[in-house]
Amino acid sequence: MSMHEPFFSFSSKDDEVMIQYATQDALRKKSFGAKLNYKEAGIVICWHIIEQARKGKTIKQITDSSRKLLQADDVMIGVPEIMQKLVVNVQFKDGKTRQVVVENPIESGE
Repeated sequence: MSMHEPFFSFSSKDDEVMIQYATQDALRKKSFGAKLNYKEAGIVICWHIIEQARKGKTIKQITDSSRKLLQADDVMIGVPEIMQKLVVNVQFKDGKTRQVVVENPIESGE
């Protein structure tokens, strides 16, 4: 996946359900003290973006809150450095699909 391709663009209810279940699994893992891998961290942030768009938040509000969702201590070593950009195509409350780009979604803690 290139850095300019969307991390995820969901187009059906099945895609949405899949993301929701994957997010629940990742957050359950995190609640037991395990650190999230790259894909788990990405899917958690992706679901957050989807939920916030549905609630009518602006792209700026979504990107700001997405950067606060996970910390370096929540993920495996190297994940913050690898995940430099997260791009999600998501449908907003108004029915329009927009691209949300979150630069450095997880601070490296350095």
